Amino acid sequence: MRRASAGAAGHLPSQGSSLEVALQRLELEHARERIARNDAQFVDLKVVDLSGRWRHITIPARRLDERLVETGVAFDGSNFGYAGIAGSDLTIVPDLATSSEEVVENQSIISFICDIRLSDGTPYVGDPRRIAARAEAFVVEQGIADAVRLSPEFEFYVFEDVAFECSACATGVRIAPLNEHDDVSYYHICPPEDKLFALRNDICLQVEKLGIDVKYHHHEVGPLGQAEIELGFAGLLEMADATMRIKNIVRTAAKREGLTATFMPKPIPDQAGSGLHVHQFLSRDGTSLFEDRGGLSDAALCYIGGILSHGPSLMGLTNPSTNSYRRLVPGYEAPVSFTFGEGNRSAAIRVPMYASADERRIELRTGDATCNPYLAYAAMVMAGAEGILHKRQATELGFGPYSCDLFSLPEEQRDKITAAPSDLSQALAALAADHEYLLAGDVFPRELVEKWIEVKSAELRRVQRWPHPREFSLYYDL
Repeated sequence: MRRASAGAAGHLPSQGSSLEVALQRLELEHARERIARNDAQFVDLKVVDLSGRWRHITIPARRLDERLVETGVAFDGSNFGYAGIAGSDLTIVPDLATSSEEVVENQSIISFICDIRLSDGTPYVGDPRRIAARAEAFVVEQGIADAVRLSPEFEFYVFEDVAFECSACATGVRIAPLNEHDDVSYYHICPPEDKLFALRNDICLQVEKLGIDVKYHHHEVGPLGQAEIELGFAGLLEMADATMRIKNIVRTAAKREGLTATFMPKPIPDQAGSGLHVHQFLSRDGTSLFEDRGGLSDAALCYIGGILSHGPSLMGLTNPSTNSYRRLVPGYEAPVSFTFGEGNRSAAIRVPMYASADERRIELRTGDATCNPYLAYAAMVMAGAEGILHKRQATELGFGPYSCDLFSLPEEQRDKITAAPSDLSQALAALAADHEYLLAGDVFPRELVEKWIEVKSAELRRVQRWPHPREFSLYYDL
């Protein structure tokens, strides 16, 4: 996978140094060559909003010059969710190392992921890309490791069609699934039953053209059109960028085939939900610091202890939708307890038993793709790093290991295990009470955490106030 620019990650001298200027000019030259080679007429500048959606501004290709790369393009930050954290006049500046080619309705377009700056050119502390880069830098600065390595699993549904309405006098959803039967095991099923095989192949080819390493893909457990794509390992900022790209590719590829794709955690009741499981480890000199003679090192156990100690507040960022908690229920391999164990899919953290020594890792299974990946991945690493710095050894704290199905434990034993939040209000309350670990090293600005809680609390209130269709079937005739 191609590295994001070191300038974004904070490893180069400050903006304006001779080395950075020389590298920027070289990258700009390469970008112009790519524009000419593809006969691209437009350049697309993508930037993530606070919630985790991509927004974009498109300019004629001829306008990509040194001045634009230096000063950026102005935009109103209030429309992207950033109002209240800083003034609304912000600029987006392309990270030239993130260039990629897109074809939109037969038009070749060169696309860049952008950083956010204030109007005077200084970095915007609330920029999610900056936060992701700062989290990586924090791990290095503290001497914990020299690299963060992440590998997410993307689960999503593809449907023939979805129609939904939410107005004062009409509320409901109608889904047309790819398969008509939900009583057959579709996990890893082959064609012709696997109707998504060609689509996933196309998606993965597009992903690999971007230099993103695909590990494999397959039909997931959900029989009504659930898919999974798993990636190789990359750095935190790189993987957050890749997450945004992959979600966009999946939805676009599905639409091109007359289908629709969603990363919603629980689009269908009583069916498997879609998570964003994140495999992760810290490394030094290319070797996992989580490895110790075939088992987990003390650093790994403290990293686990950090994540599980801050688990409830972490879910305010990794599971930030009301729909997230419809997935986190017993019976669907969705964890509801803050524990860890080898090969245990009912635990919040699974320790894969098949990992090689140089990629000894853990898998956090609670999150889902309604998150802003820059913030979610950064928060995971900050929680784990805090565990290492404060020696929060997971076994000593009673988080495990558990080798059994946690749902099969007697109730009195389950009651001793810290439960995950059961709804968004609990997760946001936990985040409001416990977020100092995010502020270490000036990684997360306090104002952004407060703004996030404000925005997500408003979403929660809107859902809570709206009558649910199920309520009509339960109570209309009472």
